Amino acid sequence: MTKQTLFSNISLKLRVTILTSILISSGLFITALLLVNIFNNYAENQVKQELLIHLNQLTAEVLIDEKGTLKLDGPLSDPRFNTPYSGLYWQINDFKSEPIMRSRSLWEEVITIDLSSLADMPFGYQVIEGPPDEHLMVLSRQIELGSSNPKPYVLSVGINQAVLLTSLSEFRRILLIAFAGLAISMIIMGWIQIYASLAPINKIKIYLADIKQGKTRILEGKYPKEIQPLVDSFNDVLDHDTEVLTRARSQAGNLAHSLKTPLSILSQASYNSQRNLSDAKVSLHLHETHVNDALSHHEPINQLHHLNELIDSQVKQIKQYIDYHLAQTRAAASTKIPGQKTNALEVVNTLVKTMKVLHREKELIFEVSQQTLYFKGESQDLYEMLGNIIDNASKWAKNKICIRLEAKNSSLCIIIEDDGKGISSIEREVVLQRGVRIDEQVPGSGIGLFIVKELSQLYGGSLQLGESQLGGLLVELILPLYEP
Repeated sequence: MTKQTLFSNISLKLRVTILTSILISSGLFITALLLVNIFNNYAENQVKQELLIHLNQLTAEVLIDEKGTLKLDGPLSDPRFNTPYSGLYWQINDFKSEPIMRSRSLWEEVITIDLSSLADMPFGYQVIEGPPDEHLMVLSRQIELGSSNPKPYVLSVGINQAVLLTSLSEFRRILLIAFAGLAISMIIMGWIQIYASLAPINKIKIYLADIKQGKTRILEGKYPKEIQPLVDSFNDVLDHDTEVLTRARSQAGNLAHSLKTPLSILSQASYNSQRNLSDAKVSLHLHETHVNDALSHHEPINQLHHLNELIDSQVKQIKQYIDYHLAQTRAAASTKIPGQKTNALEVVNTLVKTMKVLHREKELIFEVSQQTLYFKGESQDLYEMLGNIIDNASKWAKNKICIRLEAKNSSLCIIIEDDGKGISSIEREVVLQRGVRIDEQVPGSGIGLFIVKELSQLYGGSLQLGESQLGGLLVELILPLYEP
């Protein structure tokens, strides 16, 4: 038992599309994560660089005057330091971590500095709580001021972290939109590429359907070098199968004709023997009422009479078997040969001309609908089937036969009606059996309609009998229709 996988029942096009979409989406997602991380580090470093610039400026401006008071030699350049709660702040703490000076932007707030971040480090970086609803990114530095008795001071500059987070959020939003658009574009282009790459396979699929429907015999056209060897091999197989089937049909026909020749000789010998028997009867110069008594006492003539009857019946039975199996073999082979079509109207018109000659004494009138439809099969098989049906109709018809060709649900329907006496519904079932004849006085083998039924079924069709509006029998032969 074959192991079923996730993609077992999915088309190749959809399978490749899904895999391509997953790979593209995964690749873009990983790329987006890397870009966000790179931008995050870059933005954070930029903020730190900005804080360092402000901290250096603060360091350059702070000094102790003659009175020992800590002050700034001049204002810092960024005006945000003078705007309350602007998001940019500075503060100077003494060695006890008590704030001594701070920017106007802090208003009445102070920044609580953790001095442990400066342990053995020139700078200390930390994220702490600042003014209401703000988290600050703070860069600190410890310096000593005073010439005679230097004292340690901690200078800190902080910026609202929301500035960085807002930039990161906006970058992620833009990146998401851009990558979503890129992903959709790449998936669409990938689908177009897949569709174009699989176009030769779709072309093969169309030609295979045409072969199955009998519209063509081989895969036609030029294909990419990766597929062309497969197409050539497939066409070689089709040609080989056609050749084998054609040879089989030919051999079956040759065998049948080889058997028919000695059978014809036997039939002719039986006929000659019957004629000799009649001559023998005449030579006896017997009266009609005493012929049977005389023959009963004339053993050689009696044996010859029975022998002729036996030979005649056996020859007819063998001919029936040959006709039946020859038709079956030919049809079975024909249904396997692709690309066959037969003009059904031409076959009907040809058979009508033949029947007018064979049954000229009845002066039959044929009405044929002149609609050109094609049978998807071998012409000889259509001649076999219609020949039997139209011949039966000609034997039973009084004066008129109607033949119609119709296309119904992708099927070819050939309807033959006659104005004969018809047959009952029970007899319609019986007459389709092999060797059954309703009227022994009418010439025939009793195998014709049975062969028609078998041949139609080999082509996937059927044979149906009914009552004709003309008063006789209606025969409807349903066969596959060739649709260009």
